[in-house]
Amino acid sequence: MRHAISELVHHRAHAEGAGFPVREVFFHLPEGRISYVALDIGGWLDATEVLVAADKLTAPAAGERAWQLALTREEVEGAPRWGAGTAEHMVHLEAWPPVVVGPFGSTYSPILMYEQLIGRGPAGADVPEGGADVTALERGTRWIGRPVACTDGVAGKLDDLLFDDAAMQVTH
Repeated sequence: MRHAISELVHHRAHAEGAGFPVREVFFHLPEGRISYVALDIGGWLDATEVLVAADKLTAPAAGERAWQLALTREEVEGAPRWGAGTAEHMVHLEAWPPVVVGPFGSTYSPILMYEQLIGRGPAGADVPEGGADVTALERGTRWIGRPVACTDGVAGKLDDLLFDDAAMQVTH
């Protein structure tokens, strides 16, 4: 059955009666294979996100919104932490110029600085725990709203991505 990425991100994953909001979906672009989901295991004021392999998710029954996890609550809480999804890391790179000239004529690239800060920069940069697994993957929520181009120019914006829950693969 097909599901929308935006629906998955607005649903919860359940393990042993505990529900965890799904915050992000990570997929491998060439194959469209969904590899990980980021779950929020924090409390009401605390945002603590962990990475869980997507093959541990079981799709909800028709008309339901809860995804089931083939993990115990302790396994979910012990999963690798992922900190790159918090609000202080979310930056609108489209608004930044590629190179900035400083007050004394020196140039620097804010985009490169940002990439190095979140761990996608040169080898040896510090990567948040669990972040090495997802830095080469695409974030599903970042695709929604991107412009879609055709031979005549921009045709519109991407509304959503659909994926097959059996194969955990983006299909449309």
